[in-house]
Amino acid sequence: MVPEDVEALLRNPSPDDERDRADLVAHTIARLSYGARPGDYARVGALDPDPELAAARYVNEQLAGDRVDRAAERAVRRLEALSEPLGELYEYQPDILRQQLIAATLLRAVYAERQLFEVMVGFWSDHFNIDLSKGDCRWLLPAHDRDVIRAHAVGRFPALLRAVVLSPAMLWYLDGRANRRASSDEKPNENYARELLELHALGANGGYDQADVTEVARALSGWSVRSKVASHFGIGAVEFTAANHDDGEKQVLGHTLSPGGGRQDVQNVLDIVTAHPSCAHFIATKLCRRFIDDDPPLAAVCAVTSTFSATRGDIAACLRTVFATDAFRNARASRLKRPFHFVASALRVTGASTDGGPGVTQWLERMGHRRCIRSCCPHSPHQRFSVPDLGLVSCDTRSRRRTSTERLVHRKIRARSSWSSSAEAPMG
Repeated sequence: MVPEDVEALLRNPSPDDERDRADLVAHTIARLSYGARPGDYARVGALDPDPELAAARYVNEQLAGDRVDRAAERAVRRLEALSEPLGELYEYQPDILRQQLIAATLLRAVYAERQLFEVMVGFWSDHFNIDLSKGDCRWLLPAHDRDVIRAHAVGRFPALLRAVVLSPAMLWYLDGRANRRASSDEKPNENYARELLELHALGANGGYDQADVTEVARALSGWSVRSKVASHFGIGAVEFTAANHDDGEKQVLGHTLSPGGGRQDVQNVLDIVTAHPSCAHFIATKLCRRFIDDDPPLAAVCAVTSTFSATRGDIAACLRTVFATDAFRNARASRLKRPFHFVASALRVTGASTDGGPGVTQWLERMGHRRCIRSCCPHSPHQRFSVPDLGLVSCDTRSRRRTSTERLVHRKIRARSSWSSSAEAPMG
């Protein structure tokens, strides 16, 4: 059941409630999570009588170590395919994996206690976007989400970037598996090298040129993924073949890679890229866009850039810097939520229960989330994390949002669904 006080709040918020929403505690919860659940404001406010200290303690709580989120794990434990070893994922129909991955993403957003962790999983999934409709990505993406994104979401950016570069799903998606130079007549495939520099690490104006793209492509050559078509054993495994690698001298961003580097060329390139000043500025800008504003103040970006450089890409340290800026503290009520965030926060604020089944996910599709899980946008150096002006949202989209909210409040959306039948389970 939807609590009566919550239903009344959705219908007719009081002036006092409006003011309360704008305080620092409410603002911090809203930006670091997929929305407050009933009781969250009171719980966080009780951490300290001073709202500033209460908000700071909430940040510390959200960034506390690698503790297991038991609430999130309970919510997804029936989605057994997602815990399978990489090779075993090929035994499942791609639609089943896609359904379970979407359900798990929504369930974790709704039920997780480590809300900031889930927000960062979404952030990096957008940043390192992969289209699951391409080739073996249909089977490899669940492992990528589990073993790459979730494993490094609040760790260190250099480790995250290396895991992405050598991820079977990314090697498939951006054709890294086809990047080979077994002879001087072969030209390296530059697809991923360009994406790495422009969209993943340095930005479109990151201080590199076409020669750097070519040299990075040479350094990344020789890596492949065992495909379902070509092999019956070790499917999905990443392999390095020295004979397919360009082992000559390379010049990358003003640095020389000595000949004979072999498989170490990848790490050498990533060390150069992640230490480049443009990398710190690029990632800092995207973090500030996500948590402050689509056009964040330069002072905030510079502060986060400095932290990234000083800590060699410690993501948690960068987040603490973001949340300590005046720009973050003063950025209030300036955003219209994306459909995924909108649905997750509606389920959270009403205290509704869900199993992430079709009854809810079909509303994501109606609001524009087709195939993709969290975002409607591909990764982009200028990606927006919200719609800044309600006037830019179509009447149809606004109508669907209003309708979905009303149907949720009045229990007309199947927040819980049977995965084997069409029987409707009650909410609450």
